[in-house]
Amino acid sequence: MFKSVFLKYVTAFMLINICCMFILTSIITSLVNTYNTSAKTRTLSSAAIYVSEYLDKGFTDSSIGDFDYYVNVYAPSIRSLLNMMSINVDELILFVCDKDGNIILSGGSPSAEKFGGADGKFGKDETTYKLSESLVTEIKESNGINKTTNLENIFDEDYIMYACPIYAKNDEFAGIVLANTVNSGMNSLLNAMTKTIIMSTLW
Repeated sequence: MFKSVFLKYVTAFMLINICCMFILTSIITSLVNTYNTSAKTRTLSSAAIYVSEYLDKGFTDSSIGDFDYYVNVYAPSIRSLLNMMSINVDELILFVCDKDGNIILSGGSPSAEKFGGADGKFGKDETTYKLSESLVTEIKESNGINKTTNLENIFDEDYIMYACPIYAKNDEFAGIVLANTVNSGMNSLLNAMTKTIIMSTLW
């Protein structure tokens, strides 16, 4: 009789511990992922807005009337800025697009070189990248948007993206700046935290 009651208490205690472990793990995982996404979004928005303001001022102050041509002429200095923005970010890929959504320049982390080549320019071969018309319209009509997307299969996986429009000369829509980073990077931390929670629960 005593053994039967004791076994029931032990079993109930173990089940409660297991349930608490799963609940605690779920809550912590959700909080960490939310914080990670929020931190990356702030970094992306800062980079995209800074680059868009730089391009806005440079294009407006220049005598060049076409934004595509302006980016092509000043590509080396613009790309230096894009690369500089990635110094404190593990994986940051920046795109400059024309008003139709064609990506005309890339920069950022070394992995950005697979988009547009070593100089970051596009249009030299058959490889071109273009945003959908609906996405261009959405960005054009906003001050900036944040999404998790593969950009119509431009990326092999979903990236966290922040996009903002460029309005220059007479406040006309001239182009778009996209800042993108991988939607991961916290897996090792989450695995370690999960193991710690399991061990502490068992003790």
